[in-house]
Amino acid sequence: LFLCDNDFEFLAQQTNKYAQQFISSAHLKPHSRFNKWQETNSTEMKKFISLILLMGLVHQLDIKEYWTTDPVTATPFFPSAMPRDRFLSLMTFLHLNDNSQDVPRGQDGYDPLFKLGPLYHKILYR
Repeated sequence: LFLCDNDFEFLAQQTNKYAQQFISSAHLKPHSRFNKWQETNSTEMKKFISLILLMGLVHQLDIKEYWTTDPVTATPFFPSAMPRDRFLSLMTFLHLNDNSQDVPRGQDGYDPLFKLGPLYHKILYR
């Protein structure tokens, strides 16, 4: 209800941009899950945000436990919605604004809430 399709598209664009910046500048190990990065889209971002919200209702001690196959503690909805490694990659690269546009502290135009991006202002001032 707080975010529209354009907002999820913006999240996907910023997340993809940050992933590309990170992967191109990092020295990744050969078996790093980041080497398998594929761009995300608004549909996948909706799933991702939905899983994060659901984590507030279904409590596990560790984020990886949502994908456990242990029949005692399994939450089968999570692996059916998205693979664990994909979720963790999206969590790593989730970005709400373009870092290249950030104004350093002490300079004119500095915004301490820059990292929260335009979505924060949109939700706050709706």
